[in-house]
Amino acid sequence: MSMLIPSPKSLGMNFDVYLGPLINELIELWKNGVEPWDAKVKNNFKLHDILLWIIKDFPAYAMLSGWSTKGKFACPSCHKDTNYLWLKFWV
Repeated sequence: MSMLIPSPKSLGMNFDVYLGPLINELIELWKNGVEPWDAKVKNNFKLHDILLWIIKDFPAYAMLSGWSTKGKFACPSCHKDTNYLWLKFWV
C-alpha cells in the first residue's frame, strides 16, 4: 500500500478500491489470526494483528474521511475545541 503512486489525476473517492482488500485482511487477522511457525520452540502459535492508527498524510486523510484538515477545525481530534489564530497579513 505504501508504494501506491497516484497518477497526475487524483484518485479522489475511488481510493477505497485500494483500501478494501487491506481492511478485509486486517479484519481477518484480528478475528481469526494466523498460525505462523516459531522456529525456536518448533511449534505453531496463534498470532493476531491490528492497526491502531497511523496518519501521516493529512491531505490524504481529508480526502478519505471527508474531514477538512484546513481552517478553524483542522484537528480531527479536537473538532470544535480547536485553538486557532488567524494571521492578519498572511500570504
